[in-house]
Amino acid sequence: MEATGLPPTNSALASSLLAIGGAVGGLVAARGVDRFGLLAFCLLPGFACPIIGSLGYLDFGGEGLLMLMVFAGGFCVFGAQNCLHGVSASIYPTAIRANGVGWALGVSRMGSMAGPFVGGILLTQKLPVHLLFMSMAVPLLLAFGASLLLMGLYNRHIHRMKQSAPQFVAKFEESII
Repeated sequence: MEATGLPPTNSALASSLLAIGGAVGGLVAARGVDRFGLLAFCLLPGFACPIIGSLGYLDFGGEGLLMLMVFAGGFCVFGAQNCLHGVSASIYPTAIRANGVGWALGVSRMGSMAGPFVGGILLTQKLPVHLLFMSMAVPLLLAFGASLLLMGLYNRHIHRMKQSAPQFVAKFEESII
């Protein structure tokens, strides 16, 4: 943020707003998933991609709009990350839920470690600020595509299970009689 011309005190405020946006985003995203299903979760990285990518390109004409965009970026990015644990627990069947959630947490932790490492490498390359923010948007775009793909697979699987459920019920009833 300081590289964009913000004074250090406002850069610290922007960092705080990023974290606050994430906390609020997690609560709102969880409610959205309860109400609208997985699509509410999957859209967050899609919304975050242009928000984060634009931080380095746009001249906001004031710090207020920049702070709002930082809050919105935190809302989408960290809101989705906060909601990920509950979503992954709802997707896996009971028999493998602990293992599936464990893998989801492990992969997310690897990303949490790799992100600052890659960010540090990009900073040492002395790239322009707009390229740094654009490079942060690329993983969000990949996450958006992957989450939509996985949501589609999950919905198709659930739809097939609902269609075949009457057959299982009939076989179960026959075995009891």
